[in-house]
Amino acid sequence: MPSFVGKYRGIVEDNKDPEHRGRLKCKCPQVFGDEVLDWALPCVPYGGDSGTGFFSIPKKGSSVWLEFEQGDANRPVWVGVWWAAPEDKTEAADVTHKKEKQSSGPWDEAETGDAKRDVPDNHAWQTKSGHRIELDDTDGQTKIKITDRKGQHIMIRSEDGKEKIYMKDAADNRFLLDATSGKRRILMQDGAGSAVLLDSEKGDVYIASAKDLSLLAGENLYIGCKSNREETVGGNHNVSVMGSGDWDVAGALKLAKSSGDVNIASGSKAAARTDDPLAVATETAGGSAPHSHGLSSGKVGQGSSKVKIG
Repeated sequence: MPSFVGKYRGIVEDNKDPEHRGRLKCKCPQVFGDEVLDWALPCVPYGGDSGTGFFSIPKKGSSVWLEFEQGDANRPVWVGVWWAAPEDKTEAADVTHKKEKQSSGPWDEAETGDAKRDVPDNHAWQTKSGHRIELDDTDGQTKIKITDRKGQHIMIRSEDGKEKIYMKDAADNRFLLDATSGKRRILMQDGAGSAVLLDSEKGDVYIASAKDLSLLAGENLYIGCKSNREETVGGNHNVSVMGSGDWDVAGALKLAKSSGDVNIASGSKAAARTDDPLAVATETAGGSAPHSHGLSSGKVGQGSSKVKIG
Protein backbone atom coordinates (compact mmCIF):
# COMPACT_ATOMS: atom_id res chain seq x y z
CA MET A 1 0.00 0.00 0.00
CA PRO A 2 1.41 3.42 -0.91
CA SER A 3 2.33 5.83 1.85
CA PHE A 4 0.86 9.33 1.79
CA VAL A 5 3.14 11.93 3.35
CA GLY A 6 2.54 15.66 3.57
CA LYS A 7 -0.61 17.76 3.25
CA TYR A 8 -3.39 17.23 0.72
CA ARG A 9 -6.34 19.41 -0.21
CA GLY A 10 -9.70 18.04 0.84
CA ILE A 11 -13.39 18.95 0.80
CA VAL A 12 -15.74 18.36 3.76
CA GLU A 13 -18.57 15.97 2.87
CA ASP A 14 -19.98 15.32 6.36
CA ASN A 15 -19.39 17.16 9.65
CA LYS A 16 -21.98 15.42 11.84
CA ASP A 17 -19.74 13.13 13.86
CA PRO A 18 -21.94 10.59 15.72
CA GLU A 19 -19.31 10.46 18.48
CA HIS A 20 -19.16 14.28 18.79
CA ARG A 21 -15.36 14.30 18.60
CA GLY A 22 -15.00 16.88 15.83
CA ARG A 23 -14.27 14.33 13.11
CA LEU A 24 -14.97 14.99 9.43
CA LYS A 25 -15.65 12.85 6.40
CA CYS A 26 -13.81 14.32 3.44
CA LYS A 27 -12.92 13.81 -0.19
CA CYS A 28 -9.31 14.07 -1.31
CA PRO A 29 -9.60 14.43 -5.12
CA GLN A 30 -5.85 14.74 -5.61
CA VAL A 31 -5.32 11.16 -4.44
CA PHE A 32 -8.67 9.35 -4.13
CA GLY A 33 -10.88 11.09 -6.70
CA ASP A 34 -14.57 11.11 -5.66
CA GLU A 35 -14.10 8.54 -2.90
CA VAL A 36 -15.19 9.68 0.58
CA LEU A 37 -12.56 8.83 3.18
CA ASP A 38 -13.18 7.38 6.62
CA TRP A 39 -13.71 9.75 9.56
CA ALA A 40 -10.74 12.11 9.85
CA LEU A 41 -9.65 13.00 13.39
CA PRO A 42 -9.13 16.70 14.17
CA CYS A 43 -5.75 18.23 14.94
CA VAL A 44 -6.54 21.19 17.21
CA PRO A 45 -4.30 23.85 18.83
CA TYR A 46 -5.45 23.02 22.35
CA GLY A 47 -7.16 20.10 24.04
CA GLY A 48 -6.86 17.44 26.69
CA ASP A 49 -9.47 15.61 28.72
CA SER A 50 -13.04 15.32 27.47
CA GLY A 51 -14.76 18.73 27.60
CA THR A 52 -11.48 20.67 27.50
CA GLY A 53 -9.97 22.55 24.58
CA PHE A 54 -10.81 24.39 21.38
CA PHE A 55 -13.77 23.12 19.33
CA SER A 56 -14.79 24.56 15.96
CA ILE A 57 -16.01 22.48 13.03
CA PRO A 58 -15.87 23.54 9.34
CA LYS A 59 -19.19 23.46 7.54
CA LYS A 60 -19.97 21.02 4.74
CA GLY A 61 -18.21 22.03 1.51
CA SER A 62 -15.34 23.78 3.29
CA SER A 63 -11.78 23.36 2.07
CA VAL A 64 -9.50 21.54 4.55
CA TRP A 65 -5.92 20.35 4.72
CA LEU A 66 -5.61 16.59 5.15
CA GLU A 67 -2.77 14.44 6.41
CA PHE A 68 -2.54 10.70 7.03
CA GLU A 69 -1.16 9.28 10.26
CA GLN A 70 2.10 7.46 9.44
CA GLY A 71 1.12 7.77 5.77
CA ASP A 72 -1.80 5.33 6.19
CA ALA A 73 -4.74 6.25 3.91
CA ASN A 74 -7.13 4.60 6.37
CA ARG A 75 -6.14 7.02 9.16
CA PRO A 76 -6.89 10.53 7.85
CA VAL A 77 -6.40 13.67 9.98
CA TRP A 78 -7.73 17.12 9.17
CA VAL A 79 -5.25 19.73 10.35
CA GLY A 80 -6.73 23.06 9.26
CA VAL A 81 -8.46 25.05 6.55
CA TRP A 82 -7.66 27.70 3.97
CA TRP A 83 -9.73 30.47 2.43
CA ALA A 84 -10.30 29.61 -1.19
CA ALA A 85 -10.66 32.28 -3.89
CA PRO A 86 -12.56 34.51 -4.35
CA GLU A 87 -12.93 34.76 -0.58
CA ASP A 88 -9.28 34.55 0.38
CA LYS A 89 -9.62 37.57 2.70
CA THR A 90 -12.55 36.96 5.02
CA GLU A 91 -14.26 39.50 7.23
CA ALA A 92 -12.68 37.82 10.23
CA ALA A 93 -9.24 38.42 8.73
CA ASP A 94 -10.12 41.94 7.61
CA VAL A 95 -11.21 42.94 11.11
CA THR A 96 -7.62 42.57 12.28
CA HIS A 97 -6.55 45.76 10.55
CA LYS A 98 -9.53 47.92 9.64
CA LYS A 99 -10.30 51.22 11.35
CA GLU A 100 -13.61 51.39 13.14
CA LYS A 101 -15.99 54.32 12.97
CA GLN A 102 -15.55 56.79 15.83
CA SER A 103 -18.60 58.06 17.71
CA SER A 104 -19.37 61.30 19.51
CA GLY A 105 -20.41 62.14 23.05
CA PRO A 106 -19.43 60.22 26.19
CA TRP A 107 -18.86 57.03 24.20
CA ASP A 108 -15.82 58.12 22.14
CA GLU A 109 -13.30 55.66 23.54
CA ALA A 110 -15.81 53.22 24.98
CA GLU A 111 -17.57 52.32 21.74
CA THR A 112 -14.70 52.03 19.29
CA GLY A 113 -11.66 51.92 21.49
CA ASP A 114 -9.03 52.06 18.77
CA ALA A 115 -8.03 53.93 15.65
CA LYS A 116 -5.53 51.35 14.41
CA ARG A 117 -4.89 47.64 14.81
CA ASP A 118 -1.68 45.72 14.25
CA VAL A 119 -2.44 42.53 12.33
CA PRO A 120 -0.04 40.19 14.20
CA ASP A 121 -1.38 41.27 17.60
CA ASN A 122 -5.11 41.11 16.85
CA HIS A 123 -6.69 37.66 16.88
CA ALA A 124 -10.22 37.19 15.52
CA TRP A 125 -12.61 34.29 15.14
CA GLN A 126 -15.82 34.67 13.14
CA THR A 127 -18.69 32.31 12.32
CA LYS A 128 -20.51 32.06 9.01
CA SER A 129 -23.49 34.09 10.32
CA GLY A 130 -21.23 36.93 11.44
CA HIS A 131 -20.71 36.30 15.17
CA ARG A 132 -17.19 37.44 16.04
CA ILE A 133 -14.72 37.27 18.92
CA GLU A 134 -11.64 39.52 18.95
CA LEU A 135 -8.65 39.23 21.27
CA ASP A 136 -6.54 42.32 20.63
CA ASP A 137 -3.03 42.65 22.07
CA THR A 138 -2.17 45.78 20.06
CA ASP A 139 0.00 48.03 22.22
CA GLY A 140 -2.15 50.69 23.88
CA GLN A 141 -5.38 49.20 22.50
CA THR A 142 -5.67 45.88 24.34
CA LYS A 143 -9.21 44.57 24.50
CA ILE A 144 -11.61 41.67 24.20
CA LYS A 145 -14.66 42.24 22.01
CA ILE A 146 -17.61 39.94 21.35
CA THR A 147 -19.98 40.95 18.54
CA ASP A 148 -23.07 39.17 17.23
CA ARG A 149 -24.32 39.22 13.65
CA LYS A 150 -26.62 42.19 14.44
CA GLY A 151 -23.75 44.35 15.61
CA GLN A 152 -24.59 44.05 19.32
CA HIS A 153 -21.39 43.83 21.27
CA ILE A 154 -19.59 43.62 24.59
CA MET A 155 -16.11 45.08 24.89
CA ILE A 156 -13.55 44.89 27.69
CA ARG A 157 -10.65 47.37 27.55
CA SER A 158 -7.71 46.43 29.75
CA GLU A 159 -4.77 48.80 29.23
CA ASP A 160 -3.42 50.21 32.49
CA GLY A 161 -5.39 53.20 33.77
CA LYS A 162 -8.05 52.88 31.05
CA GLU A 163 -9.96 49.78 32.14
CA LYS A 164 -13.61 49.73 31.09
CA ILE A 165 -16.47 47.42 30.13
CA TYR A 166 -18.93 48.53 27.46
CA MET A 167 -22.13 47.04 26.03
CA LYS A 168 -24.37 48.08 23.15
CA ASP A 169 -27.51 46.43 21.72
CA ALA A 170 -29.37 46.63 18.39
CA ALA A 171 -31.61 49.48 19.65
CA ASP A 172 -28.55 51.63 20.51
CA ASN A 173 -29.04 51.16 24.26
CA ARG A 174 -25.64 51.41 25.95
CA PHE A 175 -24.03 50.60 29.29
CA LEU A 176 -20.55 51.61 30.44
CA LEU A 177 -18.48 50.65 33.48
CA ASP A 178 -15.51 53.03 33.29
CA ALA A 179 -12.54 52.61 35.62
CA THR A 180 -10.35 55.08 33.69
CA SER A 181 -8.07 56.94 36.08
CA GLY A 182 -9.58 60.33 36.92
CA LYS A 183 -12.79 59.52 35.07
CA ARG A 184 -14.41 56.64 36.99
CA ARG A 185 -18.12 56.38 36.29
CA ILE A 186 -21.10 54.20 35.48
CA LEU A 187 -23.18 55.38 32.53
CA MET A 188 -26.42 53.97 31.14
CA GLN A 189 -28.16 55.48 28.11
CA ASP A 190 -31.09 54.34 25.97
CA GLY A 191 -31.58 54.84 22.26
CA ALA A 192 -33.79 57.90 22.84
CA GLY A 193 -31.06 59.73 24.75
CA SER A 194 -32.31 59.29 28.33
CA ALA A 195 -29.37 58.62 30.64
CA VAL A 196 -28.26 57.84 34.18
CA LEU A 197 -24.72 58.78 35.21
CA LEU A 198 -22.97 57.83 38.45
CA ASP A 199 -19.80 59.91 38.70
CA SER A 200 -17.43 58.09 41.06
CA GLU A 201 -14.84 60.88 40.95
CA LYS A 202 -17.21 63.64 42.12
CA GLY A 203 -19.76 61.47 43.91
CA ASP A 204 -22.53 62.96 41.75
CA VAL A 205 -25.58 61.24 40.23
CA TYR A 206 -27.16 62.64 37.08
CA ILE A 207 -30.53 61.55 35.62
CA ALA A 208 -31.76 62.90 32.28
CA SER A 209 -34.98 61.96 30.51
CA ALA A 210 -35.62 62.56 26.83
CA LYS A 211 -39.30 63.14 27.70
CA ASP A 212 -41.20 62.47 30.96
CA LEU A 213 -39.60 61.40 34.25
CA SER A 214 -41.81 59.70 36.87
CA LEU A 215 -41.12 58.59 40.45
CA LEU A 216 -43.69 56.22 41.94
CA ALA A 217 -43.44 54.57 45.36
CA GLY A 218 -45.71 51.76 46.51
CA GLU A 219 -45.65 53.25 50.00
CA ASN A 220 -43.52 56.15 51.29
CA LEU A 221 -41.22 58.43 49.29
CA TYR A 222 -38.39 60.28 51.03
CA ILE A 223 -36.32 63.02 49.39
CA GLY A 224 -33.64 64.78 51.41
CA CYS A 225 -30.44 66.76 51.00
CA LYS A 226 -27.86 68.09 53.47
CA SER A 227 -27.34 71.39 51.65
CA ASN A 228 -29.39 73.51 49.24
CA ARG A 229 -32.27 72.43 47.03
CA GLU A 230 -33.26 74.22 43.84
CA GLU A 231 -36.21 73.65 41.51
CA THR A 232 -36.67 75.21 38.08
CA VAL A 233 -40.01 74.71 36.33
CA GLY A 234 -40.39 75.87 32.75
CA GLY A 235 -44.19 75.51 32.76
CA ASN A 236 -46.90 74.99 35.38
CA HIS A 237 -46.21 73.56 38.85
CA ASN A 238 -49.05 71.57 40.43
CA VAL A 239 -49.02 69.86 43.84
CA SER A 240 -51.91 67.64 45.02
CA VAL A 241 -52.07 66.44 48.63
CA MET A 242 -54.80 63.89 49.39
CA GLY A 243 -54.01 63.74 53.12
CA SER A 244 -52.52 66.22 55.58
CA GLY A 245 -49.46 68.31 54.78
CA ASP A 246 -46.81 70.08 56.85
CA TRP A 247 -44.40 72.73 55.65
CA ASP A 248 -41.81 73.71 58.28
CA VAL A 249 -39.35 76.52 57.54
CA ALA A 250 -36.63 77.12 60.15
CA GLY A 251 -35.37 80.34 58.57
CA ALA A 252 -36.87 83.18 56.60
CA LEU A 253 -39.60 82.48 54.05
CA LYS A 254 -40.08 84.61 50.98
CA LEU A 255 -42.89 84.14 48.49
CA ALA A 256 -42.81 86.33 45.40
CA LYS A 257 -44.86 86.52 42.23
CA SER A 258 -44.00 88.24 38.99
CA SER A 259 -47.53 88.62 37.62
CA GLY A 260 -51.05 87.26 37.89
CA ASP A 261 -53.18 86.30 40.88
CA VAL A 262 -52.43 84.17 43.94
CA ASN A 263 -55.34 81.84 44.77
CA ILE A 264 -55.52 79.81 47.99
CA ALA A 265 -58.66 77.81 48.84
CA SER A 266 -59.62 76.51 52.30
CA GLY A 267 -62.38 73.93 52.07
CA SER A 268 -64.93 75.45 49.71
CA LYS A 269 -63.79 79.00 50.43
CA ALA A 270 -61.32 80.69 48.10
CA ALA A 271 -59.53 84.03 48.08
CA ALA A 272 -57.71 85.93 45.38
CA ARG A 273 -55.14 88.63 46.14
CA THR A 274 -52.43 90.31 44.17
CA ASP A 275 -50.44 91.72 47.09
CA ASP A 276 -48.26 89.94 49.71
CA PRO A 277 -48.81 86.18 49.19
CA LEU A 278 -47.83 85.35 52.77
CA ALA A 279 -50.57 87.62 54.08
CA VAL A 280 -53.05 85.88 51.81
CA ALA A 281 -51.94 82.51 53.17
CA THR A 282 -52.36 83.40 56.84
CA GLU A 283 -55.61 85.34 56.48
CA THR A 284 -57.30 82.75 54.27
CA ALA A 285 -56.34 79.95 56.66
CA GLY A 286 -57.88 81.88 59.57
CA GLY A 287 -54.58 82.46 61.32
CA SER A 288 -52.77 85.49 62.68
CA ALA A 289 -51.71 88.64 60.87
CA PRO A 290 -49.08 88.60 58.11
CA HIS A 291 -45.51 87.78 59.21
CA SER A 292 -46.74 86.73 62.68
CA HIS A 293 -44.41 83.68 62.78
CA GLY A 294 -47.20 81.59 64.24
CA LEU A 295 -48.85 78.34 63.10
CA SER A 296 -51.55 78.51 60.45
CA SER A 297 -53.62 75.65 59.08
CA GLY A 298 -56.36 75.20 56.52
CA LYS A 299 -57.90 72.62 54.16
CA VAL A 300 -56.52 72.09 50.69
CA GLY A 301 -58.48 69.70 48.51
CA GLN A 302 -59.38 66.62 50.58
CA GLY A 303 -56.64 67.12 53.20
CA SER A 304 -55.12 69.94 55.17
CA SER A 305 -51.96 72.01 54.97
CA LYS A 306 -49.77 73.62 57.63
CA VAL A 307 -47.09 76.27 57.30
CA LYS A 308 -44.66 76.68 60.19
CA ILE A 309 -41.99 79.37 60.40
CA GLY A 310 -39.35 79.65 63.11
